[in-house]
Amino acid sequence: MNLFNKKKTKLEATNEFNQVVVGNSLTKDAWRRLKKNKMAVISVVIVSIYILLAILAPIL
Repeated sequence: MNLFNKKKTKLEATNEFNQVVVGNSLTKDAWRRLKKNKMAVISVVIVSIYILLAILAPIL
């Protein structure tokens, strides 16, 4: 039995190429990867707090 010479039926061959592939945008992919990295999320929160303090420092 040769696995590489298996003939597909006509229906199997058409179903292989009729599938719709939904792509992700670069921003969506980057945001998803960032949310999976816990240390990166904590770092973003800390940097955001520093930026907020720098903006509000003259008022305080």
